[in-house]
Formats: sequence, structure tokens, C-alpha cells
Amino acid sequence: MGEAWDQLARESERVYHERVGMSYEYKQVELFRHPSGRFLERYEFLHVDADEARVRWSWLEDGSQRLAALEAAAAARAAQGETDYIDIFAQSKGAAPGAGASVAAQPASGDLAQALRSLLQRHGGFVIASEAGGRFLQFAGGVGEALLLDVPNLSAEEGIRASQAFAGQPFTVQGSTFNLRFGEDADAAARAALSFFAEVWRISAPTLSLEQE
Repeated sequence: MGEAWDQLARESERVYHERVGMSYEYKQVELFRHPSGRFLERYEFLHVDADEARVRWSWLEDGSQRLAALEAAAAARAAQGETDYIDIFAQSKGAAPGAGASVAAQPASGDLAQALRSLLQRHGGFVIASEAGGRFLQFAGGVGEALLLDVPNLSAEEGIRASQAFAGQPFTVQGSTFNLRFGEDADAAARAALSFFAEVWRISAPTLSLEQE
């Protein structure tokens, strides 16, 4: 049955595509207009605990209405500055992004990554990234030392969101403090920091000030 749907999609025009979520947990919606005039939808969902994504195909009773609703929702998110998709596993700013804007495309990521590279050239120290509302996180590291993301003073709810956002990665939560090690990958560390602002603190496009010690 899956091959039949794929064939129908190849015969059709894709009129909508969105991907919302993170590298490890997302939903993806594609709408196709078949030459017959009918619409078919492909819905893909990946949960962090699943071995592979689940895919569901269906014909739509009113494809035009569904398309209009999806486009309106996407426009509303864009107007609020929300990021649809964040790929925190991309290896560099030049890597191909997902369907939505990736954290790597945000200027703050490059500034923070550069500060972390500088930190790795020093014998110990910190880089502190804070946003206008007072939220901050910090990195420790240095020559021969792995970068360590350290976020203190989390609420119980924030701790739960952090555990969900970084599930499958080697993080620790001790009391109200979140820690995650990155080796010497400054780009991945910077993207994860912005992911923390977006997923845990719900600040999708923070304006960061950086302090180095």
C-alpha cells in the first residue's frame, strides 16, 4: 500500500510542506494535488523514543480548506518570529537545513560558537550567554578540556522540558542544574545553547550578550 501512495505522490504536485519540531522529535506534513483534483496528505511523525518515524497517508475530503489552514498557521508562526524546525545535530552552518529555519542560521549561533572556540584555546574559563530577560547559561572549558554546558537555577518544569528536549544525549540534571558535555565541537555546543533557549525557556530568537571570563 505504501508503494501505491508513493506512486500517487509522484504523479501529483506537492503544494505544501512543513516540518515542525526538533531533529529528534518532529512532525512533517506534505500536501499533494493529484491530477484528478483531489488532495492527498502525507503525515510523518518522529518521537525521541521511537526507532523510526511513523508515516500516515490519507485522501482529504476538503484539501483546499486544509491547505488554507496550514498556510495560515505557518504565517502566524512566522509573524511571531517562531522557528518551525531546529536541527541541533547539523555539523556546520553550511550543512543543509531542514524544512524550517535551523538554529545554525541565526547570527547568535555564530557569535557564540566563535566565543567557545576562543575558550578552547585558553587554560580554563567560562563563556556566559544571557538574554535581555535575564535568562543565562554558561560554558566551561579550555585547552584539553571538553566544553560543558551548565544551566543553573532551573524550575522543576524547566528541568522536565530540558530532559525532554535533550533526551538521548549525555546530559545530567542535579537538583536545579542541567549539564551537557560536547567535547570540542563549538558549533554543536552553540546550537544546543540556542535550542535550550527555544525549547526550555520558549525564547525562539534570543538576542544574546556574551561575557567571557
